[in-house]
Amino acid sequence: LSSALSCEAWSEHRAAADLMARLERRSQPLSQADKTRIRGLYLAGLGYFTGNDFERAITEWSKILVLDPGNASVAQNIDEARARLQALQAPAARGSGAP
Repeated sequence: LSSALSCEAWSEHRAAADLMARLERRSQPLSQADKTRIRGLYLAGLGYFTGNDFERAITEWSKILVLDPGNASVAQNIDEARARLQALQAPAARGSGAP
């Protein structure tokens, strides 16, 4: 029981620390270097997305959210890529006999 409580407390602490770090990054303006990196990551993700490589697009765009956690348009792009990836995987799952 003690071990379970320790794990739960650690999880809550980690989540709180992650939230604080995100809020701190969000409260500071992006540097020019960050903006340049974000543009490169966005374009790389867009290239993967248009090539139907949705997993790699998600990976690239997720890196943007580390730098700019409040970037709603990138979050929407990730959601769209996940939906398309799921749609591609659904027929494969049905064809393999999986429910």
